[in-house]
Amino acid sequence: MLVQLMILLVYLYDKNIIGKFLTRLSALAFLVMLVILTYMLATQKNEKSNEVKYENFESYVEDIGDKGHPIWGAGLGSQFFAKGRNMMQTYTELSYMDILRMYGLPVGLCFIFLFFAPFFWLWRYYPRSQFLKRYSQGYVLFLILSGTNPLLLGSIGLTALSMFMAIVNKVKEEEYGMWNEEREEPLVVDNCVLR
Repeated sequence: MLVQLMILLVYLYDKNIIGKFLTRLSALAFLVMLVILTYMLATQKNEKSNEVKYENFESYVEDIGDKGHPIWGAGLGSQFFAKGRNMMQTYTELSYMDILRMYGLPVGLCFIFLFFAPFFWLWRYYPRSQFLKRYSQGYVLFLILSGTNPLLLGSIGLTALSMFMAIVNKVKEEEYGMWNEEREEPLVVDNCVLR
């Protein structure tokens, strides 16, 4: 319910129907409620899924730090003992911890940075592109969601990353033109005008 109301507020904000101040104030209130609700759900003691994730997190910390190879990683397809399921597993729902365990800390952090890199590339274009603002908000929510679901390392996560990088490159191209050059006359290739 809160997410639907947030989408409605974004729509109202974009159309400037109820005023930007009231919309921003409402969005802040809904964001605070969403954070409180998320915290309450994440810290429930009787929730089986949370118990499994917390125990698996402890297993990751032990495997990466004490038993594993923090620099080189355990490798793709390697198994570790997951306390949450009480069995050997190759991966769990904690995608970012899977990356650190498999690739090691240096390469794993670079790989995680790769998912967040488009934000650094588009920072200068962000205020000017409404589409980029909305897509990046959805991408951030996807990165949060995929941190606790096995989506990030599959085709869905890499497709989302590829889409975001393509959008960033498109915005850069619109800003600077083809090949980052200023041209006075349009480039014509096979009767097609490139601007």
